[in-house]
Amino acid sequence: MIIKYTVKCYFYKIIMKHTYIILIVALFSSCANVIPPNGGPKDIVEPNVTSSFPETNTINFSEEKVLFTFDEKIIVADFHSSFFISPILQKKVGYTVKANKLTIQLNEELKNNTTYYMSIGQSVADLNEGNKIKDATLLFSTGPTIDTLNIGGYVKDVTNGKASKDCWLFLLPYKKEGNYTNIFGQASYVAKTNEEGFFSFPNLKNETYHLVALQDLDKNLNYSLPDEKIGFLDSLFVSQKENYNINIFAENDSLGSFSNLMLDSLSSFGKLIIDSIPEHSFLELYNDQGIVSRGKIGETFVMDSLLVGEYQLRLIKDRNQNGVWDSGNLEKRIQAEDVLFYPQSIQIRSNWDLEISWEAKL
Repeated sequence: MIIKYTVKCYFYKIIMKHTYIILIVALFSSCANVIPPNGGPKDIVEPNVTSSFPETNTINFSEEKVLFTFDEKIIVADFHSSFFISPILQKKVGYTVKANKLTIQLNEELKNNTTYYMSIGQSVADLNEGNKIKDATLLFSTGPTIDTLNIGGYVKDVTNGKASKDCWLFLLPYKKEGNYTNIFGQASYVAKTNEEGFFSFPNLKNETYHLVALQDLDKNLNYSLPDEKIGFLDSLFVSQKENYNINIFAENDSLGSFSNLMLDSLSSFGKLIIDSIPEHSFLELYNDQGIVSRGKIGETFVMDSLLVGEYQLRLIKDRNQNGVWDSGNLEKRIQAEDVLFYPQSIQIRSNWDLEISWEAKL
């Protein structure tokens, strides 16, 4: 029995020894083949403002520095193209970035008893992924009250009916015989349109103004290039009214010329019939090649013998009744003639009469 027990113990020790070796090898093997953890979804969230100095709606503010604090580390690009403060400062502001803080140095003493509106636009992005903020704004006053009268509206390009983003808006003190030769120098307040062409002045005094819109191509905040687009409201402009709509135009703008249609023996045609069109207007049917048909309005307007294809339709308010669209002139205070675009494409089919009832209002 003693011999058997000794043999059993001997074999038991051998088995346990090999078991330990197997466990150690497995342990090192698993350590040597570490699979890196999944990084998760990509960060697509823009930085958020957690605090500001001053806080919005602060009164009796007298500092020359403004601080925005974000919830993550940030970078800043194209700051001066995005930033604005209204009323306008005469000196260019400075800025510094440290981790998650943006400090703006105003570089001049602010006006007494004045409400200021500040926007940093889309100049800030997070450090890791470059996600840009949509905007960050601030409203504060150097006096004991906040001016709360406000106006807003939309800016569009009169030649295509599309919203004009990043367009500057200037409010100038009203002068009966005023001029627009130095828009920036005369402006009391400034704003900028967003992606939808919307603008807002949230901090106005109860006064009257001229309103000027400018697509500033050379970024000098003045109307200085022939291709820059301008728009204005020249009549008395009283604050507290909302949704002013401004058409911008270049003085050399054109809606195009007539298209030379290429016809052959296989060409096919259709007809377009339109009614409910206001007086003192005319229609233009056009495509990528130019204007296809133009005509004065009667009770019913017919465009016959149209080449089969896809077209666009626009209505022009012909103020001077010369039968063509006329752009505006800033110096002479002439607005561009209004243009209204039919919201859908016009599909002309072979031997088909297409009737449209367009309750257009200009």
